Formats: sequence, C-alpha cells, structure tokens
Amino acid sequence: MLDTIVALEMTATGRIQVDSLKFKSSALGELTVKLADCRDMVFSLSGRVELAIDAAKHGSDLNQWLDTGAEVARGDSLSIRATGSVELWPQGPGMYTATPKGYNTAGKGGQFMAGSLVAKIGNGNAFFVGEKLDWAAGETGRLFLAVTPSPWNNASSGGYRVEVVVGTN
Repeated sequence: MLDTIVALEMTATGRIQVDSLKFKSSALGELTVKLADCRDMVFSLSGRVELAIDAAKHGSDLNQWLDTGAEVARGDSLSIRATGSVELWPQGPGMYTATPKGYNTAGKGGQFMAGSLVAKIGNGNAFFVGEKLDWAAGETGRLFLAVTPSPWNNASSGGYRVEVVVGTN
C-alpha cells in the first residue's frame, strides 16, 4: 500500500519508511528525504471520513470526545453532516428522542440542547454542529465530536452517522 503526500503545489505517492520518505512526483521526479532532515511533518486525514458516534460512549457524561482522526487547520473548510437518533431516557423508549439538532431541553452542563451533536478542535471550545455545519475552521488541531448528555444523569443510547469533509484553503 502506498502513502500519499499532498502539498500546496503537488501530490506525491510513495512509501514512508522508517528512516526516510521516498516518493515520486511529476514535478520533481523520484526523491528520498531523510526524516532526520525534516523540520516539521504533519500526518493528517484530509478529504472525507464517515463514522458512527455511540451516545452511550460519547454522550452519557461531559467530555467524552470521539477522536475523528481529522486534522483541521485554521481557515480550512469544514463540512459535517449527521443523521440518526439518540434516546435520552432509554428506560422509556420513544419518549425522549433527540436528533443531531438536540431535544427541546438543555443537556447536562447547560451549554447545548440534550442529544445535540457538538465538536471541538484540539483543546478549543465546544461548538454546535447539529445536522449540518459548513464552516471555516477558526483553530488548528484534531477534530473531536460528542453528543450532549441527557440532563437526567443517565446513560443515553443510540447514535449518529456522521460525515466529515475537510478541505484545505
């Protein structure tokens, strides 16, 4: 399997080895770069990723963040789409069901509606995602997702299917 390196002015496909990076590009031909000679290297997920977020694991208490694996740079376009449902009180199925937009009451912590899909970049502040977010990232770092916990101090159930698209600018 080959690795792909995307730079501002070229894309290179090759294989990352322990001591060096060998790749071939149409602009530069075959190159070998010693990793010891690299000042900085960022490995990131770019493009599109689909994932599931389980409310029992990432929405039954505060700060239970799911690492999406996506690296976002300040100014990158960020598009997130979510579908599905979460039971905020599973003991009474169908009575307190939330969508990614949330239920009609504030969740634990009071910042967002219960059951709503939220995100943060790195150690930054949480922000509302809901069913759809199209945004230019204000920070640089890894993208994390969570479901706002039920206000009734119980575990939620269900979850959301989420598509994340990161575009560089």
